[in-house]
Amino acid sequence: MNPLLQTHFHTPYETIPFPDITVEHLSEAIHQGMQMEDAEIRSIIDNPESPTFDNTIVPLAESGEVLGRATTVLYNLLSAETSDELEALAEEMTPKLTAHESAISMNPALFQRVKVVASLPQPDNAEDRMLLEKTLKGFLRAGAGLDDAGKQRLKEIKTELGQLTLQFNQNNIKE
Repeated sequence: MNPLLQTHFHTPYETIPFPDITVEHLSEAIHQGMQMEDAEIRSIIDNPESPTFDNTIVPLAESGEVLGRATTVLYNLLSAETSDELEALAEEMTPKLTAHESAISMNPALFQRVKVVASLPQPDNAEDRMLLEKTLKGFLRAGAGLDDAGKQRLKEIKTELGQLTLQFNQNNIKE
């Protein structure tokens, strides 16, 4: 049973059970997490209702929980207790994770829904307004507003930067 795929950790204070997590658990959780987040994003895009804060921004903010948990554990272990197997997994997953993130942040249908919500009257409370603003800025900064050539170039840069960052961190730890 993969602890990273559970809804709660069965430990004191629900802390991450690092000793119980294997490289295989991480790999499985990252792959499943990407699939789950893709399905969550697809359900937002395919929603036939007009975009609203509650049917677009909230589910977008809540998406990717499993993937986020798995990548957090992976990168924490890489920093604190690395191994050849963990480094190999990170090298394998970094370009996949970069491509996954780019596919979401540059998705034209999802970006269109976010823009529609941003054009509506602002939410009443400050937290919701801030979430909406951060979501829109996140899409813009991630290249959602670029033309196809610009998006492709940004994806290439992100992939290279991800690989270089991983390599730098690995070199730093080894030294």
